[in-house]
Amino acid sequence: MEVEESEHLEELGKKQLELFNEIRTESERACVIVGAANIDALLDKLITKALLPVNEKKQLCSESNAFTTFSAKLNLAHQLGLIDDALFFQVNLLRKIRNDFSHNLSGCRLTEAPHLNRYQDLLKSISKCPMYKRMPKGFPDGNIDEPEHVLTMKLMIVYLSSIISSLIYFVEPVYNENLDTIKQLRESSASNGQQG
Repeated sequence: MEVEESEHLEELGKKQLELFNEIRTESERACVIVGAANIDALLDKLITKALLPVNEKKQLCSESNAFTTFSAKLNLAHQLGLIDDALFFQVNLLRKIRNDFSHNLSGCRLTEAPHLNRYQDLLKSISKCPMYKRMPKGFPDGNIDEPEHVLTMKLMIVYLSSIISSLIYFVEPVYNENLDTIKQLRESSASNGQQG
């Protein structure tokens, strides 16, 4: 493993531990909302890294543009091929739980419908992933004082965050190989149009 990749993994581990420590003491509701906000911000970074750089006033995911919502960023990342179908499905389920938890004053428990079905579908999907299977119960220190479903949701949030964080490190800008060719074609097209 290269030194740079090793350093990245160490930094990623620190960030995930910080996230877990932040949400571990939160209520069920706050953990989902904070965790989803973290994933939303990571999707923003993933998309931004993959696209052509623009000045800060024209950020694709800024308030004045179309890709400001969690849903829009998730769909864009999927359509660009930055995340696969399984990750899209998992994050979308978390997004739906987050929406309900943030917009309803009552009924915000993972053990109540419709959250229970979404939580179970999310757990079923994530539990197939090798990395998630290796996470110990009570990660990182064996603390299992809270209900298992709450701890499991927190672990799923950390898992999803770590996957997206890893993608940010490894993604190559989608424009890099073809940008010069596109510029040449446009220039050629423009000069041909002027000759006629």
